[in-house]
Amino acid sequence: MITPVRRNWNPNELFNALTPAMFTAEPSAIRARWDKLWPDLYTEYDARYLKQELADRNLIATDEAAAFLDAWAIDEERHTDGFIRIIELVAHGSERDLRERLDARPHDFGPITEHLTDEFSLMVMIAFDEMCTCRAYAAEPRLRSRKAVL
Repeated sequence: MITPVRRNWNPNELFNALTPAMFTAEPSAIRARWDKLWPDLYTEYDARYLKQELADRNLIATDEAAAFLDAWAIDEERHTDGFIRIIELVAHGSERDLRERLDARPHDFGPITEHLTDEFSLMVMIAFDEMCTCRAYAAEPRLRSRKAVL
């Protein structure tokens, strides 16, 4: 079996030396930060629900895919934790409030059901999603270093 490469990193350690006071701004800028970061946060967080949906559908057939999915899910959780910390720092968010909002969101996999048919289709879908995420971050100069950190 091929073992996925795992990079162990901790968002709290990465942002440990930073404080919200370092990122003060006018209320409109704070709101713009929130509006920009919130979708990034919930898309990372929603990976947990996708993983559960895949388990419910019994789509993972091989040990290799299970190992990949586990490594991917752990990384998505780290991304979630990182975005929560970033929002705390730059957009006046609180972890408790953010997690409550995340938990309250509905989750509908209807739009992608046709792609949740087999293990291979799932892996292609996840790879495509990751590629699009990287391209989106790379296209916005302010965000280039964010995905590298997260």
